[in-house]
Amino acid sequence: MIKAIIFDWVGTLTENFEIPYSYSEEVLEKIKGKYKLGLVTLASQGVEKRWRDIRNSGLEKYFDCIVVQEEKSDKQYLECMEKLGVKPTETAVVDDMRVRCEIATGLGCRAYWVDKGVVGIPMQKSIDEDIIRIDSVYKLLGLFK
Repeated sequence: MIKAIIFDWVGTLTENFEIPYSYSEEVLEKIKGKYKLGLVTLASQGVEKRWRDIRNSGLEKYFDCIVVQEEKSDKQYLECMEKLGVKPTETAVVDDMRVRCEIATGLGCRAYWVDKGVVGIPMQKSIDEDIIRIDSVYKLLGLFK
């Protein structure tokens, strides 16, 4: 049973580095309270800037745990799950990069790949039953009731 959802920032909740998609707040508002919410984000433009972007977005209030680092690997997901008090089997990860969804499934999480058809790095593995393809986080409202 899923108890927590960990989101990515850029391409998943935001259209670019700073501006949330029009539906991001609605999605977070509707699932907050039903699930523990985490954010694991790669700070390619610097940790301080990413924190500023998150705070300025108005979305920070929805997250029970936020991990902002200059790298993104299994360590950041595990850190977030530990802070949320959940196991990988109780966690869903939502990311627009399939390679990160593969990291999540490798840990035992369920993964939701926000596939916008513009993945910069071609992936070699085929999608398996552990990675669910969606075209926006808005689709989560139908999946997490």
